[in-house]
Amino acid sequence: LLCSFVVITFSCQMPYLQEVTSPLDNLLIESADLPGDQWEEIGSRSYRDAPVRLGTDRIGTSFSTPTNGIVVEGVYSFCSVEETQDGYDELAGEYWFELEPEGTTWTNLDIPDDVSLNAIEYRLECSVRPNQTKRSCWYISRYENVVIGLKADMLIITNVDLFNIIELIDQKVGACNESK
Repeated sequence: LLCSFVVITFSCQMPYLQEVTSPLDNLLIESADLPGDQWEEIGSRSYRDAPVRLGTDRIGTSFSTPTNGIVVEGVYSFCSVEETQDGYDELAGEYWFELEPEGTTWTNLDIPDDVSLNAIEYRLECSVRPNQTKRSCWYISRYENVVIGLKADMLIITNVDLFNIIELIDQKVGACNESK
């Protein structure tokens, strides 16, 4: 047991080229980053608000409007590239679809070429629940040791707004990498 602890501790301290080292809360969006002026942050910016229990550290927050939906962001850090890949696969795989009821319609949403992302990989899909018209979009991205998940109800958020939010999150990760 002691040996495995030493290995884990050592692997968490290994430097990676794109390792995110700034505090995780620097990767969370603010209400001012969302379109319009009616968003209220209802999340605590703590590990309790990360929707999934993944990673060695996590943080999350959420925003709400009186009638126009929610936005939820979770940031998950991992000790190694392999653990990060496993976390991404888990979040983008089974968990992604478990949040929506059976019969939900899923469609891919392509990010335009003029939106520049540094994520190693990402997934962006939108869902519409049975007997509803409200569309929710789900974005997950993987960096060297961080996975970021975002869900947005698309009532007042347009596709362009969503792309801007995604690009901003990606820039926040880049800023953390540059500040090391």
